[in-house]
Amino acid sequence: MTAVLPLVEAYHVQMGTYVGLSPDVLRAVYDPNVSPNLAFGSLSDVSYCVSATADGHTAHVVGPGGSPESGGCPAVTGG
Repeated sequence: MTAVLPLVEAYHVQMGTYVGLSPDVLRAVYDPNVSPNLAFGSLSDVSYCVSATADGHTAHVVGPGGSPESGGCPAVTGG
């Protein structure tokens, strides 16, 4: 999971947003070895959530600057 975070930040530097992030984009632009088991949620200009599942365990990071936590990306609620 943490290996993909520099790629996510590189995308933000280049694009000025996290909107549009996907495993396919990261593989095509930055690293062809990015896992297809990534999922992105809550993408905005200034924040993101990325989750990954491996060996039946899921973890996520809310960023920028977050640390890995157990489970998938938190649900976004309207307000």
